[in-house]
Amino acid sequence: MSFDAGGQGADPRAVAEAIVRDVGRDAQHKVLTATVLAHAQESLDRAMRMRQAHDGSHAIAADGVALEWALAARDLVRAANAEARAVEVRRSVRDTQAQMDRLQEQVDEGIARVGRLNAEIERAEHGTPLNRIAIERHDEAPASSAAHSPKSPPKTRLLPSVDGGVAP
Repeated sequence: MSFDAGGQGADPRAVAEAIVRDVGRDAQHKVLTATVLAHAQESLDRAMRMRQAHDGSHAIAADGVALEWALAARDLVRAANAEARAVEVRRSVRDTQAQMDRLQEQVDEGIARVGRLNAEIERAEHGTPLNRIAIERHDEAPASSAAHSPKSPPKTRLLPSVDGGVAP
């Protein structure tokens, strides 16, 4: 609906009546604008009574008041429509943000997978087997040292693994 107030030199009564008529047809905002439209219609009726009583100056003032009420009703409808659009935009932004978060997770997973694949390729190129078993190597202790120190554990030496102990 187009709730236009008309040009600068337009008759305030005609503009007010047009806006009241247009906004009054808007069923979606009827509850929102009911009181304001009632005030506008009351002012239009007062202006008509004043004209009938040959009080033109007060009739023009009442028409101006009616126009202000009608413009307020139109502005309420515009504000309600703007708020509805803002809610939709916020919902769209929230949905888009959730989608971006999911995509970022997928990108991160892809980057991690590429890193693991690159590590496997590098191990394959260097001849390192992919399935490794950690092996401890014990120094052989002579029989004489075992006899005079039974409580000391055998010396062990751990060999560093190529992957730092992290299995693929």
